[in-house]
This record gives sequence, structure tokens and C-alpha cells, in this order.
Amino acid sequence: AEEDVLTAADVAIVFGGRTVSRAEKGAELYLQGYVPKLLMTGKSPNYTAFFSVPEAQAFATRAIELGVPEQDIWTEQQAINI
Repeated sequence: AEEDVLTAADVAIVFGGRTVSRAEKGAELYLQGYVPKLLMTGKSPNYTAFFSVPEAQAFATRAIELGVPEQDIWTEQQAINI
């Protein structure tokens, strides 16, 4: 939540969704040094209108565009809900 106090963690898990805003927040946490790795997850059939690839892949692409090195991003492209 926006009110949570940020602390360092081993990884940020970025759940899939219909916009890349979650990926952007994950990238922000990475770039600010809160986490050394991002785990992008999601392959929901509900978001095919928004992405041509699983959202985990779309999120990883967005994080890379924002400056997160590819080797620091893990993707899980099978989850269809949380």
C-alpha cells in the first residue's frame, strides 16, 4: 500500500495486471535500492486485450526500459490469478 514504510527486501514480487503501473513501481523500488531482484508474474487470459504477451513478459520489458538490468528480473509466466 502507498502508506507502507519501505524497507529493503530480497525481491519485489510484481503481480500481473492490465497496466504496467505495477512494473513501474517495481522498477522504482529496484532503482532506489530497496530490492536487488524483481519477480514479474502473470499470464492471465483476462488481459489479452491489453498485452500480446503474458503480462509478466510485458512488465519485464517495461522495467528494462526504465533501467533495470535484464539479469535482475525473473519472470513467471504461468500464473493466471493470485
